[in-house]
Amino acid sequence: MPRTVFVIDDNNEILDLTRYSLEHITDISLQTFSNPVSALRKIESEGRPDLIITDLKMSSMNGVELLARLSIVAKTVPIIIFTGHAEVLPPGNNCYTVFKDAHGFEKLVDTVEDILKKQPAHETA
Repeated sequence: MPRTVFVIDDNNEILDLTRYSLEHITDISLQTFSNPVSALRKIESEGRPDLIITDLKMSSMNGVELLARLSIVAKTVPIIIFTGHAEVLPPGNNCYTVFKDAHGFEKLVDTVEDILKKQPAHETA
C-alpha cells in the first residue's frame, strides 16, 4: 500500500516542483495543498498521512502555527519543514528542516526516502 505524503505550500510553483521531485519515489501517494487549513481538514476527516512536508512562511497560516495544530491532530507524523528561511523552530523528534537552496530538492528527496524507510506506515482512520 502506498505511503501518503502531504505537501503544503502556498506557492503553486513550489508545489509543482516538489511533486516533480518526489514523484519517482516508489510506493508513495502525494497530495498537495496550497492552504494549510485544507490539509488540516483532510487529516481530521480522513486520517493522518505518513509524512508531511510544509513551508514555514505561508500567508494563511505560518508554519509554526501549523506545527502547533499538527501536534494535536497528527502528533506522531514526521514533518519536514521545507523553507528558504532560517528561523528557530520548536524542537521535536519528528521534525526535520530542509532548506530551499541550490540543492534543496535533492536534499528533500533524500530526507523523504530516509524518513519513510525508518517510519512504519500509519493507519489512516
